[in-house]
Amino acid sequence: MSYLLHPSQRLVAATEAAICMRLTVYDTHELGMELLSYGPEVAVLAPAGLREWVREMHTASYS
Repeated sequence: MSYLLHPSQRLVAATEAAICMRLTVYDTHELGMELLSYGPEVAVLAPAGLREWVREMHTASYS
């Protein structure tokens, strides 16, 4: 990723296929929209509520 999403952003792991990062942020509409802007390739690991919401939005958008 070429820019920070948030000052708390920390790289956990990176490969040519994926990037795993940790952020400590509030679950806001803006965060959800930012995550959705990456398309169906983005995966939220936690919290479970945000993970489910992103999955539902992608399912609705791409079905």
